[in-house]
Amino acid sequence: MTARRPFLSVVATARNDDHGGNPLYRTQLFVDGLIAQADRYRLPVELVLVEWNPPADRPRLAEVLRWPAGEWCDVRIIEVPHELHSTLEHADRLPLFQMIGKNVGIRRAHGEFIVATNNAAVGGRPVRMAIAEALGLPSDGGGPPVASTPRANAKSPAPAVAAMLTDLVNAINAADSSRLGKFVGDHFLAEPDAPPAEQRVSRLLAIHQNLGNLKLTGLDQIEPAVVEASVMTAQEGAATMKFMLDTSSSPKIKGIQMLVGG
Repeated sequence: MTARRPFLSVVATARNDDHGGNPLYRTQLFVDGLIAQADRYRLPVELVLVEWNPPADRPRLAEVLRWPAGEWCDVRIIEVPHELHSTLEHADRLPLFQMIGKNVGIRRAHGEFIVATNNAAVGGRPVRMAIAEALGLPSDGGGPPVASTPRANAKSPAPAVAAMLTDLVNAINAADSSRLGKFVGDHFLAEPDAPPAEQRVSRLLAIHQNLGNLKLTGLDQIEPAVVEASVMTAQEGAATMKFMLDTSSSPKIKGIQMLVGG
C-alpha cells in the first residue's frame, strides 16, 4: 500500500455476473496485471473499481477476487447499490451502466492523471512514459523513476519450469497452431473459468503477430506461483511475460500477461 497521492488513477466498472464470458477470470487478470505493472515501474497507482448493482445472490468482488500485496498500488472498491441503480431509466433491462459507473469512479479518483478503462485491459507500456509522451513532457519528468533492476526477492525458477517456459517461447516463435495446441493441452491448467484451449492458442499466436520473434533473456520467480520472463521482441523491444502457475509438484500455467515496454 502506498502512503502518497497516486500519480495515476485507473477507473473500471465491474460486477460479479456472467457478462461477456468468464468475467471474474478477466477481472482477476486485470487486477494482477495492474498491480504488477505499478510495482515493476514504481508508479504510485490507485485502482478505483466501481462495483455496480452487485447481484444479491452472489458474493462481492472483494470476496471472490485475489488481491496481490503490491507496494505501489492501492485498491478502492466503490459500490453502487441496487437502490440507486433502480432509479435510472432502463434499469429494469440493463443491470450495469458502465459509463455512468466510470463517472462515479472518476469523480472519486485521487490521481494526478486518470485512465478510465474496462476490466479486461491493462496498458503494456509504462503508463507514466505514455502520459508524458501524450502531453509533450520529458519522459523522465513528473512521477517516480522507472525500475530498471530485478526485484530483490527474485530467484531462478525450478529447472522443469524454466524448460517449460522456454519451450513455450520457442512454440510462439514457430507460430504453429498445432504445436501451440499441444503445448496448451499439456501445460495449461484447465480451470472452470479459464478460456477454452482454442482461445488460448489464438492469444499466443497474436503475441507473435503483434510483436514478432521473442528472444528470452531471463527468468525470475518473484512469488511462489509467479514467474516473470524478460524477452526482447522484434517489433517493440524489451517486454516482460508474466506467468501465473499453480502450486502442484508439476506446475501448469494458469494465465499469462504480456507487459510491453519494460
